[in-house]
Amino acid sequence: MDYNKYIASKEWDEKRKARKKLDGYRCRLCDEDGTHYQLEVHHRPSAYAKIPNESIEDDLITVCSRCHNLITDVIREDRYGRLEHEPTTITTNIQIRQEIYHGLENTNIQTELIRPADNAQRADGRPNKQVVEVNQTDFIQTRKDRRGS
Repeated sequence: MDYNKYIASKEWDEKRKARKKLDGYRCRLCDEDGTHYQLEVHHRPSAYAKIPNESIEDDLITVCSRCHNLITDVIREDRYGRLEHEPTTITTNIQIRQEIYHGLENTNIQTELIRPADNAQRADGRPNKQVVEVNQTDFIQTRKDRRGS
């Protein structure tokens, strides 16, 4: 079964509610009652192979969103953190404008960026690629923002 479809299903919603009730509507790790952090239900790693037949009592646990993020980060670090990834080097030219003796001159700077390979998995779950295209206008705007212009 597709995991995303399952998580959106009525069957999962019923299991999630049943697990929260079993745990007294409290995080099993920090005892949060949902006041500061939303309560969620976490699948133990061994439970994924059992979906949609996981056990409410043995395979699920109620945690607050803060503890859920911590658990997930540790699991991803354990799963992906030790993998070797070949870094990719990107060489690019950036045109900047620089003051020289009360005048302005355009100057090209060559820079190298080293980043992980495209298939690298980040432990925090954020995308490993830049989400938006960046161009020279972005750099100019950033400079203006720093100066307060």
